[in-house]
Formats: sequence, C-alpha cells, structure tokens
Amino acid sequence: MHIPVEKSTQQLACAMHIKASSTDGNVEIVENLEHQLGMSAEWYDEYVHLCHGNLGTQECYDATTFFHSIEHTSKNRLQWLIMMPGVFHIQMATVNAIWRLHIKGEALCSNEGGTYKLFECLCPNNSVKLGTNLTYHMLNDGVQHLLRVHFSICWEEVIGEDLCGFAERRPAWDEIEELALKILNQHIGGKFFGAFRESPEVEHDMKHENQLLFN
Repeated sequence: MHIPVEKSTQQLACAMHIKASSTDGNVEIVENLEHQLGMSAEWYDEYVHLCHGNLGTQECYDATTFFHSIEHTSKNRLQWLIMMPGVFHIQMATVNAIWRLHIKGEALCSNEGGTYKLFECLCPNNSVKLGTNLTYHMLNDGVQHLLRVHFSICWEEVIGEDLCGFAERRPAWDEIEELALKILNQHIGGKFFGAFRESPEVEHDMKHENQLLFN
C-alpha cells in the first residue's frame, strides 16, 4: 500500500500553567489546546488527535476516557484523542514485563537455565537486587546482551557455521529469509510450545523451554 507523503503543518501554542500530573490537569490541557487552535465541531468527526506522552500521561488518559465514557457525544467522550507513548517508554514497559515474567519471584530464582540464572552470571555482584530492586539500566543492558547472545547462537545452529563466515559469502536475501523462518519455528516459543508442556515430565528439557520463552 502506497502512503502519500504530505508536508505537516505546525501550530504554535501558548504556554499553560496547568498541573499535568493530575487527570483534571490533562483534561484542562486538551481543552486549552482546542481553544487555542479554534477547532470546529466538524473536526472531531473527521480527524483524530495523536497525543504523545509518557506512562504517567497514559494513566491519566486511561482514567479520563473511562470516566468520560458516559457522555453522549464522541467529542465529550474524547474518542478523537489517541494516546501515543514514546519508544523509550514502550521499551521501559517491555523490560519491566520481562523482569516480572522471567526474573522476579522466588520460583524463578531456582529455575534451571532460566533468565534469573543468566543474570546472575552477568551481574555476580548484584545478585541481591535481581529479584527485588533491579535498576532499569542494569536490566535493559542485561536483556539486550542476552538477546544478542541467544540469537547469535540460534543463527549459528541453523546455518551450521560461524556468523562471520556466513556474512563473508554474502548470502542472497531469499536464503536469509528462509533461515530466519527456521529460527522462528525452531527457537522461539510459538503455537507449538503447548505441545512441549503437555509431554511427560521426564521428556522435558527445562533449559530449552526457558530459552524458547525468552526468545
């Protein structure tokens, strides 16, 4: 699908002395911007407003739209206002989810081949913080490192040779896509992962299953 390129128009807005950390403050900011831009009633049925902000703004947006859901018009229900979190905040939420799913909790500490054990190798002097108070930078750097290592191993297992040698022979793009599909089917927990969990206990490979889930 071809999306035409159009030059966007930026409108200057006056500064607002409004407390943005509260739900009412966020509503007041939106109403103030509407007034400054002189939006007409027809605008709300033809366009949407993309609002960029952090996770705090997302929480205020969710609360505001929930309490405005009883209003009669789409304008008053704020259906035209769409929240767009920044890439950094999405990454923060993703890293936090990995921490909660793969690291936090007493059961995960003793999980053989689990992410907690790998983080113990990466952060031997901060093992106490792993399950309780792991900093964002430590967690993000550790996740990025593990992902690079995991996928490097996956590539080498699939191609049967060193990645440097594979790159030097300049493979065709079709070959790369074919190998990537093999990695997806063999090394990432997908729709067939349930079959692993239903197999007898003696047949389980805990390390392999943990790696499938993390990838």
